[in-house]
Amino acid sequence: MERVDILFIMPNLKVGGAERVTLNILNSLDSNIFNISLLLFQMEGDLLSILRDGIKIYTVGSERVSIGIFKTLYMIYRLKPKIVYSGISNLNIYLSIFIPYLRYLWGGTKVCSHVNRSYSIYEP
Repeated sequence: MERVDILFIMPNLKVGGAERVTLNILNSLDSNIFNISLLLFQMEGDLLSILRDGIKIYTVGSERVSIGIFKTLYMIYRLKPKIVYSGISNLNIYLSIFIPYLRYLWGGTKVCSHVNRSYSIYEP
């Protein structure tokens, strides 16, 4: 069976909720089924140390998503994953603009976005 290429995109792996969710998914996927890659805007964060072996890591080298989005799109084009996973809201917004290009021009890449929201009651 041919393995499915999946690319996870995150700004970094500093300690945070979205980073932990993404890391849990990354570490639990079956490497017999998926070729797993991780694209970071910056290669930093305490959670890098608990990333399992066998995951290819790439970096854009940008502090801001708005600046690194075109390098990110180039990496998606170069790697040609079947699935792109994004776990941060502002990155999801930027990627959603380019979904038609990912689907039709770059061979049917699917985009999966995760949005984590914690609602609280505000009482003035």
